[in-house]
Amino acid sequence: MGFFDQMKQLNEMKSKMEDIKRKMDELEIIEENQFLKVVVSGNRKIKTLEIKDTTVSPENMVQTINRALEKTDAEVQKQMMGAMPNIPGLG
Repeated sequence: MGFFDQMKQLNEMKSKMEDIKRKMDELEIIEENQFLKVVVSGNRKIKTLEIKDTTVSPENMVQTINRALEKTDAEVQKQMMGAMPNIPGLG
C-alpha cells in the first residue's frame, strides 16, 4: 500500500470519527424516576437535571445519574461497534 493510499484511508477514518462525534453530541439518554429526570449526551455531559420532588435523597440522585451514564456508555459502545466495520483498514 502506497503513501497516498494510506493518506486517503487516514482522511476517511478522520471523517468517520467526526461523524461519530457529531452523532454522540446529538445522542440523548434519559433516566428518570419519581424524584429526578437526567438527560445525558453521548459524550457523557449532563444536558439537563430536573428535580421533580425535592424530597429526593443525595443517594437517589447519585444512583439515577450513574444509571444514566451507564446507559450512555452502553449506547455509545453499541454505536461505535456498528461504525467500526465501515472504518477503512479495520473492517
